[in-house]
Amino acid sequence: MKPPLGVARACVVLFGVEPARVPETLARLRPADLKVEFNRRALQVHPDRAATLGRDSRLLTEQFKLLRQAHDTLAHYLEGGQPSAPWGSAALPARPLPFGEFLYFTGWLPWAAIATALAAQQQQRRSWGATAVGLGLLGKVEVEQLELRRLERERLGDAAVRLGKLTGAQRDRVVATQRRSTPPLGECLLRLGLLLAHELGPLLAAHAAHNAACADPFSRWAA
Repeated sequence: MKPPLGVARACVVLFGVEPARVPETLARLRPADLKVEFNRRALQVHPDRAATLGRDSRLLTEQFKLLRQAHDTLAHYLEGGQPSAPWGSAALPARPLPFGEFLYFTGWLPWAAIATALAAQQQQRRSWGATAVGLGLLGKVEVEQLELRRLERERLGDAAVRLGKLTGAQRDRVVATQRRSTPPLGECLLRLGLLLAHELGPLLAAHAAHNAACADPFSRWAA
């Protein structure tokens, strides 16, 4: 019998097993084993040990929340209860979703964990100006001048085009390069330990399938 999604996810998070081994793990799982494993893993991610572990306490807090949720879900399951809606998420919207929203609405991760990964992703993204300089399209002084001369809420690239520093095609080239240099959200989640390596592939496939199913069938004929 296939275990409920929330239970399977909890088993993967707490015990680190492959999804295919979840039924086998659940079959031999006992409350005492659950407690022992939770205590062992808690020592690895408890935010109070951030200084000792040499890690960011905010990240450890999110990892510990995942661990606690997994423990509570499995404990409830062993008592014969049905898992509640994970993370209190709503039904999956019938529209294309960014990967982070897909993970939240499917109940795979709480929004706080996704927000942590999004922040880490943003920190690793090169600025538009630095990217333009790296491509040799602008100098550092020119970027500084654009910063001073751009209009309120105007994007730096749009200011560069308005002031004749770049063509529209060059601006778009900088944007495309900037996007390619930004690590995917899934990669950030892996680095932060909020997703396991063997989870990412199936989740990306499910995300792509959802978005394909929700795509506008008439979009190809749109003007």
